Formats: sequence, structure tokens, C-alpha cells
Amino acid sequence: MYKELLNELESFSNESVKKRYIKSEETQPFFGVMRGDINKLAKKYKDRYDLAIPLWNTNNIDAQLLAIQLFDPKKITSNDVTNLINDKTSLTTLAPFTEKVLSKTKYWQEFEELFINSDSKVLQRMAWLLRVKYFGSKKAKNEEIDKILVTINNDMKNTEEIVRWAMNYCLVTIAVSYPEYLDKCLEIGTELGVYKNQVVPKGCTSAYAPEWINAIIKNKRR
Repeated sequence: MYKELLNELESFSNESVKKRYIKSEETQPFFGVMRGDINKLAKKYKDRYDLAIPLWNTNNIDAQLLAIQLFDPKKITSNDVTNLINDKTSLTTLAPFTEKVLSKTKYWQEFEELFINSDSKVLQRMAWLLRVKYFGSKKAKNEEIDKILVTINNDMKNTEEIVRWAMNYCLVTIAVSYPEYLDKCLEIGTELGVYKNQVVPKGCTSAYAPEWINAIIKNKRR
């Protein structure tokens, strides 16, 4: 059945998306399907959890993006995750898998600890994305926040970019999720100066933590 779905997915191939993937040197293979078309297929097959793993194992980016929407965090096992995760997999699919599937499982903390202690920067990034989801839940204790802010303050500036972005994202998430830590996070972001000189298109927000934080807060007040 998944092969038929794969053919259906390929029928939505879009040249502009393919060109964008090629230009950004995206991991092969892919069909280049627009997210809206992937969403339509996800709604059509929303109860077909059995198709998720076969789709993911094709290593096709579009198939994996579809699989993410078919996975059920309550059904996927720890062994499944172990078999599915590969640091050669595209970040385009690893990031949403981490945020939309793994973070919602009951054993996410086991993987957070496993990933953060890995030699793989890709897996370390996933650990930080799991932390983003956790701190964004507003359930963290003060001692947990204090500890993670020390880590960010000490390590973010000198870590590799693939991890740095996720650490910065975590800093921003804490700032907007815990008002009592807003000033502290702004102070850390300002002192570190990570992404301060980033050039972004007009209308876009810089990843520089103070600007990103203030932009989110401003939007919330509208």
C-alpha cells in the first residue's frame, strides 16, 4: 500500500520545490512536493499509522514529511525511534520528527540524554530541540532553567552552528515562556552577541536572541 501512496505523492512533484531543494543541496532523494499537498495527503490517510514507518524508511524527504503526520506518538516505540533515527537523515525531516513526534512520547527524556551525549552534532541538535519543546511547555522548574541557562551562556558561542541555532532557539523559548527570566535571557543574548550581525530579508526577524524575543513578545501583545 505504501508504494501506491509513494506514487501518489510523486504525482504532486513541483519543479519550483525541486529546484529549491537542489539549490540548498538538500539530501536526496526527494520529489519536491509542496507542503500543502503533503498536508492534503496526510488528511486523506490520517488513520494509516501503519504506513508511517515504511514511508520514513524510503529516506525520501517528501515521504518522511508525510510520515511525520501519520505517526502516533502513543504507538511509536522506543525501538522504532532507535531504528528510524540516523544522523545522515535530512534536518528538514529530523527537526519536525523531533518536535511533532518524539517530544510527545513518554520516553523523550531518554533520547534527550542519549542525543546530548552523542558525538554526532546532528543528534545533539535534536536533543536541544527536545529541550525547546520541554521548556516551551512551561513545566520546567527554576533549577532546571537556571542550569540550562548556564550551559547556554558557557557553550553557545563556541559550539558548531548546527547546534548553536537550536541552543539559541532554547534561550528564546525560555525568555518568552517564563517572564521572570526575560531580563536574564536578554542579558545573555546581548552579552553573547550570537547572530547580532545577521542580515535578514526585509520583514523577517533576525535570529539574534534579543530581537527575536522582542518580536515574539510584540506579536503576542497585538
